[in-house]
Amino acid sequence: MTPRTLIPEDVLTALALPAQALADQRIPKTLLLEHGTPTSADRRLIEGGVSELRWNAALRPDTVAIPAHDTATHAYPEVQVMTLTRRALKPDSAGATRLRELIHRAIPYPLLLLDADQESTWLSLAPKRRSQAQEGAVVLEHEVQAIPLAAGPFLAPLLAQLPPSVRPFADLYHLYAHWQAALLSWQIAAMTGQFRLYPQPDPLRQPVQDYARLERELTALRRAAGREKSLARRAELNLKARAVAAQQEEVRQLLLNWPVD
Repeated sequence: MTPRTLIPEDVLTALALPAQALADQRIPKTLLLEHGTPTSADRRLIEGGVSELRWNAALRPDTVAIPAHDTATHAYPEVQVMTLTRRALKPDSAGATRLRELIHRAIPYPLLLLDADQESTWLSLAPKRRSQAQEGAVVLEHEVQAIPLAAGPFLAPLLAQLPPSVRPFADLYHLYAHWQAALLSWQIAAMTGQFRLYPQPDPLRQPVQDYARLERELTALRRAAGREKSLARRAELNLKARAVAAQQEEVRQLLLNWPVD
């Protein structure tokens, strides 16, 4: 039997949030159109790509009993949970990627965004820091981290890391960092075949990007070799593919042996 598609409600259930943290409110498109300085193309993307944006929950000291975080560089007074129902955009397309970024930019608080259509649900995070150019503003600290929540052996361990009660957190900043680590650990599990929680994700971002790049190269080489009619050229492509596969295995071993303590 084919497992059913994961839906946002599954993730919201997995978060196990207390009742006082829950909300159920539709966010108007005007909020996205008026914040985050969208371009004309971005405005068309929002108008055409957003079916509905819904506010699901607010994680604050008074709703989840986790302190706020306030320093010279970061302010995490609360963390929001929202669900985007997307239309007319494939989830891994450039348009969907840009739409997720626009939503993270428009919301002034760190956001856990569930991005869904009829076929898939994606989860994205984007840590924020205080703007150095504009007093009181916040900006994305690095690119949006987004993953498809595909059914498989590593989905349950990932969802188990999402509840704010999974462990004591010093503050909301550390809860959000934990979520980032869990998402990156899920990505690495797909590469290594093992789910291990990597508590310090930043040094691992480059190896993960390298592995994905090598995977694309390997797929392209194998596809080209399969189409090639010249035996000599096919042999050359296969040699290149083996070299790329060897590089990919080196990255895989690096990730497998990376300390998690």
